[in-house]
Order: sequence, then C-alpha cells, then structure tokens
Amino acid sequence: MRPPWEFSRIELPGGSEMHLATVFTMFVCAATLVSACSKPAPVVAPLEVPQRAPQVSSSGGIYKVGAPYTVAGRRYTPRVQPNYQAEGLASWYGPKFHGKLTANGEIFDQYALTAAHKTLPLPSKVRVTNLDNGRQLVVRVNDRGPFVGDRIIDLSRRSAQLLGVEKVGVAPVRLELLDSGPHLLTEPLQQEQGAHEPVIPVRTGRVYVQVGAFRLPDNAQRLAWKLSQFGDPSIHVSGNQQWHRVRFGPFASAWEADVFVQRLERAGYLPNVVVQAR
Repeated sequence: MRPPWEFSRIELPGGSEMHLATVFTMFVCAATLVSACSKPAPVVAPLEVPQRAPQVSSSGGIYKVGAPYTVAGRRYTPRVQPNYQAEGLASWYGPKFHGKLTANGEIFDQYALTAAHKTLPLPSKVRVTNLDNGRQLVVRVNDRGPFVGDRIIDLSRRSAQLLGVEKVGVAPVRLELLDSGPHLLTEPLQQEQGAHEPVIPVRTGRVYVQVGAFRLPDNAQRLAWKLSQFGDPSIHVSGNQQWHRVRFGPFASAWEADVFVQRLERAGYLPNVVVQAR
C-alpha cells in the first residue's frame, strides 16, 4: 500500500513527477486567464457636456434665426442681416392674434410696440418711418409675417396707431435695422411712451395735426371756432387757393402730435398728422 503522501504526486510521461498542489495552482491560473479573456472590455461612458440653455425673455420667448420655410408657395430664408434697410408697404395685425404665441415664443400683445417680419432674426429692433407723414417709431420684431402681397412688415395695433397706419390699413414705410440678438430678450416689451421714447422727432419738416380741409373758407372758419376749446387752430390755404385746411401746430415731434391726435379722437374727431416741408 502506498503511503498517503505519495498520492500528492503524479507521474508524468518520461518518468518525471509533479506535485498535485502545483498542478492545481496551474489549473486555477489557466482558468482565471481564460475567464479574464472572455470578459468584454469595460465601457467608459463619455463625459456629458452640459448644453447651454437658450436665453428666454420675460414673456417666454427665445432668440432664433430659424430655418427656411415656405408659405403659399413662396420660400423665405431667415438670416442675420446687419445692414438691413428696405422700403415697402406696412400693414398691421391685432385682435385676432392678441394673447397668442409669436414665432419666437413670446406672447403677442397688440398694445405693445412690436412687429412681424419674414426673415429678420427674432427679436430685432427696427426703426419704421411712415413715408406718408414722416412719423418714426422703434419696434421690436418678434414674429413672422406678413404674407400678403409684397408687404414688408406687419405692425402691432399700437405701433400702427402711433405711425398713423391703423386707419388707412396699409402705408409706405422705410425700415432700418438698429439691433438684433439674444441680449434684446432682457428688454421688456414697450407698451407706452416713457423715458426711452421710441418715437423719434421728425426732422424732415414741420409737424401739424390736420382736422379738416374745405373748399369754402366759411366751413373752415366754423370748424376752427369749434376746435378753439382744444387750443389755437389755424387755417392754411393751399397755393392754388382751392383748399382751406384747419390745423394745429407745429409740434416738436410726431410723438407730441400723436398725443394731441388721441385727445381729438376721444372728442369724436378724425385728425391726421401731416408734415409740411420747411
């Protein structure tokens, strides 16, 4: 009978021997190596780069240029236009869209000094000049439009009132881009004239408020007498002596003239602002 310790050895081919403990150690190492090779390499997740949140205005809007789009078969391409100037027709929009979202996510307020444009970045700041009466106003472009004919800007109702466009519906204007970019989101929507008066004084002529025009001088005199409660109206006779125009002024700016216009409108009159060449 073999002693117990002899069972701890095994005989290899060629007459050599190996201790069982050595064999066991080699087996464990081999198994470990195979197991390690069969495991997939650890996956290292890429470090996430936090995305910068878009700037949002107090009314919920964001700055955007926007992708090209098509309306009624016509394609428009929004883009940054640092030296933008244009002349064309202006219209206005109001009650139907009041309280709804604009193209950049702000809430449309027909009483704020805003406007819609087809391709300018949103928001942008634009000076609008009414070429019929010389009035100028700075508005915030935060919407897309107008898509009727060749109109180049759609004014909010209040902007149209200040520029003298509301009653006529459409008027020729000149547009001048003053500024655009996300920094404009921090500026509140302007509703009324304040310290930063957006109505720019007219320097192309003398600004008057005209209440009526008559062929007969007596009719002009009667209206002037009725209007004397509002100030000191004057009668301007045309060069050909055919028209007698009842006017107030001159005013220092279109803004002052507009304030007077609103006073007359509340009394039931339908005045207009006119600019007389110097």
